[in-house]
Order: sequence, then C-alpha cells, then structure tokens
Amino acid sequence: TRWMADAAVFAATMGIEVYFVTVRPATDFHSSGGRETMVGLLAPFISTVRLVSSDVDFRFEFGTNSYRAWVYSQLLRENIPGGTPVIVSDDLAVWNAAADVADKYPMVGVLHGDQDYYYDKAQAFYSQLSVCVCVSRRVAKTLSEKVPRMNVAGIHTIPCGINLPPFS
Repeated sequence: TRWMADAAVFAATMGIEVYFVTVRPATDFHSSGGRETMVGLLAPFISTVRLVSSDVDFRFEFGTNSYRAWVYSQLLRENIPGGTPVIVSDDLAVWNAAADVADKYPMVGVLHGDQDYYYDKAQAFYSQLSVCVCVSRRVAKTLSEKVPRMNVAGIHTIPCGINLPPFS
C-alpha cells in the first residue's frame, strides 16, 4: 500500500537506512486491478531506499500462503542485515515470513484498525512480535484485552488520521 512506500521514503530522506522487501510480478497480478506495484512506487527513490525484490509469476499470486511466506523470508535472510527490524504489511504471508525469521529480525506488527482481522494476527504471532504498533489508543486497549499474554510494554500507539487545520 502507498503508506508503506511513503513511510520508507520519509525515513530514508531523514538519513535512516531503509530496506524495502517486495516482489516484482513478471506480469500484472490478476488481483492488482491495474494498480502500480510497490517496485513502481519506489522506483523514483531507488537512490535512497534499498529495494530488495525478486521476480515472481502467477505461481506466487495463486500459490499457497506458505510458498509466498517462504519467498519473503528468503529475501530477508539473503539480503537484510541481521537485527534489522521488519515492519510487516497486512499480508498474512508477510506476517508468516517475519515470524519465521523473528529470531534474527525484530518483528514489528501494525494494527491498522479495530477489526478481528488484525487482532487475530496479533494473537497468532504475539510470541514472535517484538512490538506492535496500533493506530489508536482504542486499538491498543483492545489489543491488550484480546491478547493478554502480549507484553504491554511492546504495544505502542501512533495515531493515524487526517490532520485538520484549526477552526474557530
């Protein structure tokens, strides 16, 4: 999604070394709806963001979650320095990949909303997560209630929304 590219570019322009791991479809994915790929979104910033990718075909898009996770975890293992935190996208395969290498790369989960879709992932991966970032205090509170075994010190809130100008 666009926010990930924007965040990577922003961090890189601040002087932070940023690696972005993704795949490069040989042909447009059926599910893409014609949207730009992450590789395409990051192409103008290739001098600041270290893009790590591999070419994939229909087998990646229509393959199993385990296969996609394996592709991502291989990219991490082969191209990213150990100890580099991995911020995961919404994709379950990415969560699986990060969990697979969480002993070498701190896993950062992001809960984008107040839906079971996100809480279920946190529940499944709480022992691999180093930290979990929530988009609101309500999501953080619900996370600590739904996943009581998760270390509360590892739950952080970065409120997301639209900055509105002051009004009178």
